[in-house]
Amino acid sequence: MTEELPRGPTPAELAAADLDVLVVGGGVVGAGAALDAATRGLRVGLVDAGDWGGGRSGRTSTLVHGGLVDLARIGVPAVAELRRERDLLLDRIAPHLVRRVPLLVPLTGGLRERLAIEAGLTVYDAAAFSIRQPGVLPGHRQLARRAVRRLAPSLDLARITGAVQLYEGQVDDARLAITVVRTAIAYGVLAVPRTPVRRLLVEPGGRVVGAVVDDRVDGPVTLRARTVVLATGSELSQLLPGGATGVGDPGGRVDLPAAATPTAPTGTVHLVVPRDRIRTSTGLVLREGDARVYVVPWGRHWIVGSTAAWSEPDRLLDRLNRHLLRPVDAAAVESTYAAPARVGPDTDRTPTVQVPRPGLVLVRGSGLAGYRRDAERAVDAAVGQLGGLHPPSTTTRVPLLGADGFTARWNQRHLLARRAGVHVLVMEHLLRRYGSGVDTLIEAVRRRPELGGSLSGAEDYLAVEVWFAVVHEGATQLRDVLVRRTRIAIETWDGGAEAAGAVARLMGSELGWDDAETSRQISRYLRRAADRPGPAAGS
Repeated sequence: MTEELPRGPTPAELAAADLDVLVVGGGVVGAGAALDAATRGLRVGLVDAGDWGGGRSGRTSTLVHGGLVDLARIGVPAVAELRRERDLLLDRIAPHLVRRVPLLVPLTGGLRERLAIEAGLTVYDAAAFSIRQPGVLPGHRQLARRAVRRLAPSLDLARITGAVQLYEGQVDDARLAITVVRTAIAYGVLAVPRTPVRRLLVEPGGRVVGAVVDDRVDGPVTLRARTVVLATGSELSQLLPGGATGVGDPGGRVDLPAAATPTAPTGTVHLVVPRDRIRTSTGLVLREGDARVYVVPWGRHWIVGSTAAWSEPDRLLDRLNRHLLRPVDAAAVESTYAAPARVGPDTDRTPTVQVPRPGLVLVRGSGLAGYRRDAERAVDAAVGQLGGLHPPSTTTRVPLLGADGFTARWNQRHLLARRAGVHVLVMEHLLRRYGSGVDTLIEAVRRRPELGGSLSGAEDYLAVEVWFAVVHEGATQLRDVLVRRTRIAIETWDGGAEAAGAVARLMGSELGWDDAETSRQISRYLRRAADRPGPAAGS
């Protein structure tokens, strides 16, 4: 080991803490709730059954959108809030992680369609504007048919009469969740991953006062807290078999089933396609009846997703190909992944935050753009359960790790590249992933030049990123790096199989793995990579 690794708290140490709030669920909303509570001065614990960002938070379309497709359903005030939250991420909270992305929306109708689209987009652009916080993205613009041909030559123009171009945000979703967790830890949150919750503790009067978790070393551990916030996303129905308003026996404990790890994707599927298979200089939003198909740029790839709950890759590929001059063959799809299906009550009519009984707060995420506001509302509800006076949320003014100084560092990217001995494009890649924290990686490469090389089998990433994932981001398993800290698993044709050996050896040198453990990590990952289905199945 080249550097002493920071040791996180154990479940037993968490049990000894005097917790005001225990947050269950380490996705972006749960992590946001932990950060919000800690920055109000509360003592906070955070647990997750797996790795941080391992659920829906790490398997989205990557779009941080302001609610355009939901305008008619959720109304202008809700869209205005989403737009403000998205702009906060772009401008203040996470400018190093969230960036703007252009999207082209082809039109197939005449003047009436153009007027209707123009009216909706004008409302959308104006929704979040204020003198105090003007929008940080350009407004939409109408385009003629010839402009569509120039910007997106791959589109079949047979029915297209023009288009609208607009801008949204984009983020590496798992990286966002992990960065929120790291920021929460920096503010004092006691965070313990891979700690499944088995049951909630309930006093005879019905108040929830904590939870029993599984410690792989010590077995069941009891965590007591004045309030419990459940932010478990799609697993909420598993954690609460009695439903959101009836949580087990009010006089004792609430049993929770063992955490299930799905082996096949359910819910909305996404495709990863090489960039050269779809010729367009902008992202696309393609209409398919009431659904929308998104084609979002992702480095040397496209991510194709939809607003419909399509779980079959072939179906999504067919809908995409209806709009292209040259169809994308199934063999050209590099990988597929799917977000877990939303379960439980109709989320359109279910409040984001519920308090089904004293001491228990349930929060459902409304999307990447609104995670901070969802977390704030959850902590507001938790504070209401605590009693007494507590400060209001401050997270609109709390930048995530790497955000402070990012703009200055971005302006210095050529200088930084020369200092680190890498191409400026490599430095831009690092800045967009680590922000001002890039200095830590540069210093590591200066001390250990071998970390400045590219990973074999995943040349878009540097060896130092594996080092950083272990030393600073809590990665302890090979999958943690290949699936979440990087996106090697979906960006390579072999699912990261070739890169697995190099990554495992780098991790092993930091974590003290012997040869047997290194081989076990590689074998376990390769088994999962070999089972990775293609477009004819799922992933």
